[in-house]
Amino acid sequence: MFNLDNSQAITTNDKNYSIKQFEKAELEHLKYFTNFLSEEISLFEKNINFQSFILNGCLTIFNIYPYSDVDSIVLQAHIKSVYLLYNAHKLTLQGNQGIAKSLFRQIFEYQLICKYFHSQNSEAEAKKWLENRDFNVNSMIWKKLEKPSKKNLSDFWRLLCTQAHATTTACQVYSDIDSNQVEIQTGYHMILMLTCLESHSLGFLSLVSHKK
Repeated sequence: MFNLDNSQAITTNDKNYSIKQFEKAELEHLKYFTNFLSEEISLFEKNINFQSFILNGCLTIFNIYPYSDVDSIVLQAHIKSVYLLYNAHKLTLQGNQGIAKSLFRQIFEYQLICKYFHSQNSEAEAKKWLENRDFNVNSMIWKKLEKPSKKNLSDFWRLLCTQAHATTTACQVYSDIDSNQVEIQTGYHMILMLTCLESHSLGFLSLVSHKK
């Protein structure tokens, strides 16, 4: 299971906190994990590059033909998710896995928004979201789910929320290659999983563009 325990004990004997030390640690992590996670990185880059290829084709169509508010939300949600995934990828390789995990909820939330608005296809709701920039996942999605059981999805959502808020297990107090290797690898696998989910969201863009 995804390890969420970043609440390491803070000591003063072996950790020096300064911008210089942060930068040094990031370079060391980047060098190590670029090699250690080379196969995973290749999968991520190929997936994102392919999604970007499809996205650019959709953007060409959107630039020629008028599009609806629902189309605009689907496009926004996808682009923002991809950008967040890229930043989570970079942060994780630099050893900032705790910070990267704080982005997972936002990535998943944009994926939910993308699916919700595409399936509902409601211009009225889309206009409201675009004007207010507000979307309550609990009231708009969780409470409306009837089947299948939403327990697993809700558990997963709570898992992401613990990393997005200032909890004892969120973020990190330091990063050490030997101590955090498994956690960083697991975190990167989480990024790959969310990237695969984003491929599903990309299908909504393709479907929208084919309606033109």
